[in-house]
Amino acid sequence: MNQEIRKIPRKTIVIIAVLIIIGIISYMMNEMGKAGKAAYVLNKIGYQNITGVTVAKIIKFRNEDTGIEGYKYTVRFKNTDTKQDCRGFVWADFKDNIIQDIECK
Repeated sequence: MNQEIRKIPRKTIVIIAVLIIIGIISYMMNEMGKAGKAAYVLNKIGYQNITGVTVAKIIKFRNEDTGIEGYKYTVRFKNTDTKQDCRGFVWADFKDNIIQDIECK
């Protein structure tokens, strides 16, 4: 029962490490982009001083009445003007029509 164990080559370890680092960087950029878009939409509807914007998910939708496509953001943020934690939904289409359903506590 002598089984020979082969070491993983150094080149393979470097390639795996580089791929992991690229994956982490792309994930972080994606999350920052989602938060930036949501903060832009929130800024348009009057939430000027906000911090800690997190986006749970973004869903693409089509308004059946007007036929305009847009996005629904599920957001959570802190309003620094009123010192409240807010969360809810923001619907924004491509013609700058914005609908909000945000609750602050």
